[in-house]
Amino acid sequence: MAIKPSRSTPSRIRGRELEYKALQLRKAGASFRAIAEALGVSKTAAHKAVHRALDRLDHGTDEYAKRTLKLELERLDEMFLGVYPRAKRGDEKAINSALKIMERRARYLGLDAPTPIEHSVARDTLDALLAPVLEVTVEQAGEGEG
Repeated sequence: MAIKPSRSTPSRIRGRELEYKALQLRKAGASFRAIAEALGVSKTAAHKAVHRALDRLDHGTDEYAKRTLKLELERLDEMFLGVYPRAKRGDEKAINSALKIMERRARYLGLDAPTPIEHSVARDTLDALLAPVLEVTVEQAGEGEG
């Protein structure tokens, strides 16, 4: 089994500090050239440091969102288990609670497809709406010829 390198080696700590400082400078509006000069590194190194820091933030945000979703779904499951036996027996209040929990779960998981909306306009309605626009267009075209 391979041994993981320590996350607290001096070189790793310096690397993370560089990323943090580079990201703070970029957040403040500094160009990559200015970041490079301020930190004593090449422009390429400054660019890489900022992007590594951003990637680390994105990954952390994704993981947090996944953990939060998992926790919320577990909470809904517990609530559902509490009301489901009463809902099965026909308790109207429990049925409504169970349905609300199920709706929330479906929203969290993106299970509800958008409802398609039909759009239709009768030909005479469309003609009536477009008539004033066509008149102005024809008038403007006539003015431009003279």
